[in-house]
Amino acid sequence: MYQVRMYLIMARKYPARGKGYYGYRLETVTKSGKPHVKECFGAEESVTANQLALMLMCRAFEELKKPCEVEVFTDSLYLRSNYIGNLENWTLNAWMNAKGEPVANSELWQKLDGLTRPHLVRFGERYSYPARAAMTERVQKMKIADA
Repeated sequence: MYQVRMYLIMARKYPARGKGYYGYRLETVTKSGKPHVKECFGAEESVTANQLALMLMCRAFEELKKPCEVEVFTDSLYLRSNYIGNLENWTLNAWMNAKGEPVANSELWQKLDGLTRPHLVRFGERYSYPARAAMTERVQKMKIADA
């Protein structure tokens, strides 16, 4: 099973909807032992920060064509805590939260659930890596260029 490190970075302020900028980086090691890196950057119109985090993780998982062990690094507490703590319960409770209300962003959560099922997913503890500064700078430049 391939091992993948997935780094997610985004720029979108809470709580209003608006344009959000993102980048992801996938790092794998090929069978021959050589590292392979793929990066993607872009923007989304009229999204919240939480929607952007979900869309970004979905896009990154769409890149994976075979089951993998994936370690996800993100600074989105919404994404991390709900994936770890609530996703399984939401699927069992017909996408209703603990209050009996529909889960916020349930369409995106359902998509993410389907995309991640073939994989072994865990979240990394530290969000520090050599390319983070470069990814953040690139996302910020896209944001400034649109201002």
